[in-house]
Amino acid sequence: MTNEIIRISILILATLISSAGFALYFGVKKHEYLWALLSSVICCVGYEISFLLGCGMFMSAFIGAGLSAAYSDIMAHKLKVPATMMIIIGILPLVPGSKLYYTMQGVVQNDLEMFNKNVKAALLLAAGIAVGIITVTAISRPINAKLNQINVKKHK
Repeated sequence: MTNEIIRISILILATLISSAGFALYFGVKKHEYLWALLSSVICCVGYEISFLLGCGMFMSAFIGAGLSAAYSDIMAHKLKVPATMMIIIGILPLVPGSKLYYTMQGVVQNDLEMFNKNVKAALLLAAGIAVGIITVTAISRPINAKLNQINVKKHK
């Protein structure tokens, strides 16, 4: 248990550092910066905890991306910024870069076993991320539309 806590703590630190770099690259404003980084931490922790609880790669990616998308949508509404920026920074810890690299290495080296193992993992992660974001977006759009109608009526 202690080893897992240490491992997750190191992952959170690595997530913060890498997401901070991308947030700087994307030009995130100062007042949005910490909120965007928190999106990636939520995603990372959601994925890791669900994976530790026995969820597979797809479901863990779905949960992590879904939590990040929900948080990003709420904070984007509060901060009046595009949710896309926060979601992109949020899902960065889940992007299957190493899986894609080893998939291509398997192709180049004609190693079918390496290719099969990594392409399945990369596709599961990518599908979990996409479905998680789409699900939350599909649920939040009608809610946001209703909130906007209420705000317009208040200001009249």
